[in-house]
Amino acid sequence: MNIINIPIGDLKPAAYNPRRISRQTLKALKAGIKEFSLVEPLVVNKDMTIIGGHQRFKACLEMGFEEIPCIVMDLSKSKEKALNLALNKVTGEWDKKKLEKLLHDIESKDIEFTGFNDDELAKLIEDINIDAPEYDIAPRLMEEYNYVVLFFKNILDFQVAADHFGVKVMKEDKRDKIGLGKCIDGTEYMRSLGK
Repeated sequence: MNIINIPIGDLKPAAYNPRRISRQTLKALKAGIKEFSLVEPLVVNKDMTIIGGHQRFKACLEMGFEEIPCIVMDLSKSKEKALNLALNKVTGEWDKKKLEKLLHDIESKDIEFTGFNDDELAKLIEDINIDAPEYDIAPRLMEEYNYVVLFFKNILDFQVAADHFGVKVMKEDKRDKIGLGKCIDGTEYMRSLGK
């Protein structure tokens, strides 16, 4: 399969394409293309009808691209439409442990390039934490040291708080000192700071 650069004006979006994109998602897609370039070619039929990549096409058009890398197919219209549907079908599930590690490994300034908005990230974190055990801190109330535990419903707020407090996320906590725990809603705390 060869990838060739095709002038953007020669490409024709398929009128039947069932996928839409919001302005917010398009903005995130453009940010990703600006940061990483266009790393996935469009799929087009021999008559230059776009089969896969309509959103990338729209982003590149708005960004002033003159050419776009494409894979050119030779398909009947029926097979073209079947491939369009197959390429647009969302499949697979998250491996929650790998997803959690991946989200923690991405620096806060790079989260915007993932294409996920705050609500979607919050939902991902919520889904990850559904299986997480809850810890009872009550037995430790009489210990010598005091601390505050912040909890977050999304990774962005967590990363902003970690930066704010100069906290380094550790894989293992080797501290042996424990103390009074108080949970506050970290998101509300960040809002109170105007962040």
